[in-house]
Amino acid sequence: MTTAEQIYHTVKELPELALREVLDFAEFLKKKNKREALSAKE
Repeated sequence: MTTAEQIYHTVKELPELALREVLDFAEFLKKKNKREALSAKE
């Protein structure tokens, strides 16, 4: 099972409010990784 699949199976049973928190955190990590990738290119 991939990590993405493990995350899906773990969060699919969470209440809506917790899912929003997970989504917010995932979006934060995505932006952070993008910034770090851009900084590494400089």
